[in-house]
Order: sequence, then structure tokens, then C-alpha cells
Amino acid sequence: MDGYVLEAWLSSDQLTGYNPEANPSLGFYYYLRDNELGEQFLTVGQEYPFVHDPSLWTSLELAR
Repeated sequence: MDGYVLEAWLSSDQLTGYNPEANPSLGFYYYLRDNELGEQFLTVGQEYPFVHDPSLWTSLELAR
């Protein structure tokens, strides 16, 4: 298999402030640094302040 697989299981009590009734989505961003393939960004690269600006992230809608 080539590529990457990311899986995460988090209970809602681990997500401080998460309220699925009020807002069923979470902000999400990834930055991957691979020693062989270099850097990969979900959307924008390091020329943007993605670490500090959630408006640059995408959204995940969590399902039960």
C-alpha cells in the first residue's frame, strides 16, 4: 500500500467545548513532513499562518 492512513477515535468528552447539538463540525488541518517526499499541506502552505488562523482549516462533520 502506498500513501498514508490516518485514523483517530476520540470520545466527545476529550474534545473540550465540543457540543454536537449546537455545532456538529470541527475544524481540521494537517501538515505532514515526510523525510522522503517532503512537506504536504491540507490546503495552504507555510506562507499562511494556518497554525494560528482556523479560518484556513477545513471542517469535519462527526457522525455517531
